[in-house]
Amino acid sequence: MKLKITICGPKVHEVGYMPYLFELAFSLCLRSFEVFNDELDGQQSVVALIEGEESRVNRFRTIATSTQPPLAIVERVLVEDYQGEIMPAWQFASIGTFSQMNNLISPLFKHIK
Repeated sequence: MKLKITICGPKVHEVGYMPYLFELAFSLCLRSFEVFNDELDGQQSVVALIEGEESRVNRFRTIATSTQPPLAIVERVLVEDYQGEIMPAWQFASIGTFSQMNNLISPLFKHIK
């Protein structure tokens, strides 16, 4: 089963939403998972693409639509079926780790110079 969950509100970026959903996906052993910041109708949004066994995907949907990081301000959550490709969860985790390392290393090198 595949779903696209779009979380919209005035403050859903830079409040820990992506790591929050990432940890949820991994705790449920979802087969495929991606999450990214976006914009919808001029408002911040976080989009999660998920794939896995129906019971696990439904559990993710229930939690993701009823809870949020403490600093987030959510106005609506859209849930729809998804037909596209979704990156394997392990691959997304690897890319996320590399990206975070890069975010830390670049300023470090600037500081050393």
